[in-house]
Amino acid sequence: MNSGSHASTLDRLYAWERKLYDEVKASSVVCRQYDEKCRQLRHQESRGESQMSIDKTRAVVKDLHSRILVAIQRIDMISKNIEDLRDKELQPQLEELIGSLTRMWATMLECHRHQHDIIKLVSSTRNMKTSIRSESQFQATLLLQVELNTLCSNFQKWIASHKAYLQSLNSWLLKCVKALQRKRKSSRKKNIKADPITKYAVAPIFKTCESWINLLDDLPTDLEDAIKDLAADINRYVPHQEKQRGGSKLTLSLSRSGRSNGEMGEVHRSYTPMDLQSSLETFLGKLEMFSDVSLQKYMKLKEDIDEAKERYEEAQAAQRI
Repeated sequence: MNSGSHASTLDRLYAWERKLYDEVKASSVVCRQYDEKCRQLRHQESRGESQMSIDKTRAVVKDLHSRILVAIQRIDMISKNIEDLRDKELQPQLEELIGSLTRMWATMLECHRHQHDIIKLVSSTRNMKTSIRSESQFQATLLLQVELNTLCSNFQKWIASHKAYLQSLNSWLLKCVKALQRKRKSSRKKNIKADPITKYAVAPIFKTCESWINLLDDLPTDLEDAIKDLAADINRYVPHQEKQRGGSKLTLSLSRSGRSNGEMGEVHRSYTPMDLQSSLETFLGKLEMFSDVSLQKYMKLKEDIDEAKERYEEAQAAQRI
């Protein structure tokens, strides 16, 4: 990536988060000790204990207070490093990924639109007949069925992993805005609908993740059904007895005793070629629509991010005045 290694950025964010965790954990121990010594000091003063004992406890309190101030400075420094990595490396990398996905869907749309136009042209030729005559055609049909099942599985995994990553990233981001989260919880107790976190002038990465997750949730869901339907139609199109002989292993050579020149003979079936062509046309139409919707949504996502960046920069400028 032009904006640097995404994996390296995540590794460094994890390392700084680990340092922050250790620092907060250690400082919490010091804070408890400080509270205990403060109570002890008040107790000693109220009981009128010796000045030597009181001064000794007071010295410990001052030392613990100094250690807390140093810990706060270290926590602030680590938090600033995390914010810099988040805003100056992670955000540009996500924007670069969004740009690449936008270009990918533009290319996919052009490709699937061309495929859809071809199959519509073929389907309009009503006198065209399709049949499985040779072994190679049979193997190609079985291979198409396998590839469609693989496509459906890989597509589902791709979308799921996409969502899982963004949801994990968003969950981590929301831990950085505890104050705003408490405000939202308070509003819910009053039966008032809480505002989304991105209503506030927060870093653009919050809007990036929120809008991206919404984008994935709003994508058409009928593409998977179209893939499965086409695979099922191909399954009905291939003769059952031939699938038993060669479909399970999908070998490149099938036993064809009693047949010459690899001919299988035309299959007699109730499922017509026009049904398969119609199913294929529907499948390619869904692919085209999914690509088109994805492209439009990723273009809108880019606009949302630009607006969030502008709003954040204006808020930062106002704070400096």
